[in-house]
Amino acid sequence: MKLPALLLMLMAIGCAPGAQPSQWLADSEKERLPSGGEEVPESSWYEVRTTRVAVAIQELRRVSFIELTMKQAADLAGAHYAIEPGKHAYLFRGLYANLGEHRLTLKNGILIVLHESLGHSSVPQFSPLVVNLPAPPTRVVTVLGVTE
Repeated sequence: MKLPALLLMLMAIGCAPGAQPSQWLADSEKERLPSGGEEVPESSWYEVRTTRVAVAIQELRRVSFIELTMKQAADLAGAHYAIEPGKHAYLFRGLYANLGEHRLTLKNGILIVLHESLGHSSVPQFSPLVVNLPAPPTRVVTVLGVTE
């Protein structure tokens, strides 16, 4: 990515009105997270490409997820995106703090979007995801874990 494009993207993310990654976090003391559940396979979700993160943040400013058309999903996720038979594409809130991995779990209609970050605690950053699911969840919980 060329430097001017990167700077423009960072300015767009920073200038999104009211966009604070910490607002996407579940309050773990108030939120009872279900244990167990079915892990969403990594082949069913895609990180939004860097050049489209600002667009995704704008779409998710008031809701934790939206349904996408095939064209929207491909635009956000990139050319490698593929819809799975019998599933629909959704855009979900996601976060990260450091290098690590996302883990998505579905239990009783609740989708838990977890990022296990490595290293010291850090400020949350946006990491929206395009996810293929058979039906929309009843609730979405975004969690950030940091392993020090």
